[in-house]
Amino acid sequence: MAAPRPVAGPVALPVVHSWIANRPVEGRAGQRPAVNPATGAAFARVSLLDAAQAGSALAAARAAFPAWRAAPFRARARVLLEAREVVVQRAEEIARLVEQEQGKPAAEAHLVEVFPALEALKHLAVHAEELLKDEPVEAQVVLFAHKDCRLRYEPYGVVLVVTPWNYPFGVSLCGVAAALAAGNTVVLKPAPATAVVGLRIAEVFRAAGIPDGVLSVLSIDDALAPALVEDARLDKIVFTGSPATGRKVMASAAKNLTPVVLELGGKDPAVVCRDADLDRAARGIVWGAFVNAGQTCASVERVYVEEEVAEPFLARVVEETRKLRVGDPAAGEVEMGPLTLERQRTIVEEHVADAVAKGARVLTGGAARTGPGWFYPPTVLAGVDHTMRVMRCCPSCRCRRWRRRSGWPTTPSTA
Repeated sequence: MAAPRPVAGPVALPVVHSWIANRPVEGRAGQRPAVNPATGAAFARVSLLDAAQAGSALAAARAAFPAWRAAPFRARARVLLEAREVVVQRAEEIARLVEQEQGKPAAEAHLVEVFPALEALKHLAVHAEELLKDEPVEAQVVLFAHKDCRLRYEPYGVVLVVTPWNYPFGVSLCGVAAALAAGNTVVLKPAPATAVVGLRIAEVFRAAGIPDGVLSVLSIDDALAPALVEDARLDKIVFTGSPATGRKVMASAAKNLTPVVLELGGKDPAVVCRDADLDRAARGIVWGAFVNAGQTCASVERVYVEEEVAEPFLARVVEETRKLRVGDPAAGEVEMGPLTLERQRTIVEEHVADAVAKGARVLTGGAARTGPGWFYPPTVLAGVDHTMRVMRCCPSCRCRRWRRRSGWPTTPSTA
């Protein structure tokens, strides 16, 4: 009788750490799983920094600022161009990591994450010095007519960059690169849901030869984030995310009068007029609506169509939408992966249910499939009005709404 085979134990997941002053630092505040949204399973764990460790990143950035500020533009440009070369060499690896942690297919990650990052690095390296040079200013006040006036750009100091989960590589790297090009030191806090992608940016710049302390990338518990934003050692905050969180960031930053840049969500409409090329409009709007599974601040979230072309246009949109292949990007060729977070799918479901209860018609999609992952089908609703949450709230979802207009630009009637 053959001896029984030993039962394999659970596979230990790799643990990823924050980067402070070009060194990985194991967090002392526990760990958080990194989850693949296509399967719902963890593929890694991320250690979380405690308050003292996060504070050490700010101290490192403060200490590194004088030398980085004094560095000539060509020295900063050299780091950006080296980072660009690292991204080129690791492009497929980065795209696959985005696919695994955020959910968009790798081909799409190349298009909307990697390529924009490469363009930003090159643009900043080539043009930052010209963009930030002194500008002569003509005096507008008689008392200053004899003065030599100019507008001079100076770096702020330590910049906190807080970035979202929907474009975890492209948005994060572009924000970091812009601050670095201007002579600031940077602390990046990526979104918890896509922390592994964000931490990879530290590795890119370390390989590019960035000096110690100029860039740190932190993974922290959500409860620690307000204290980080309120830290008096910050000279500027750049936040990309939801309006609700943006309000909290602004309120916290106000305690120290820390200047902020907020790039928040939107509710972007498209308008289709009677003389539009309907085939082209349908293809463009479907792409603009469902790229990144609709999780884009500038995606097409609602469409207003003139009455006389509404029906043929809707038919084309439904046809194009039904062509989209949805599934696990790692399992085969798909155009659309899952939503990044389970709570995002819940929001989508609530918005669709609210619209249907108030009279909207589901032309395609409209119900989540069973099985693992946070999938929701691309959905088209008609017969909507502005009493519905789906027409007023930004869910970062893959559900698009259509209203017809009777005689543009008069008051719209419901389709």
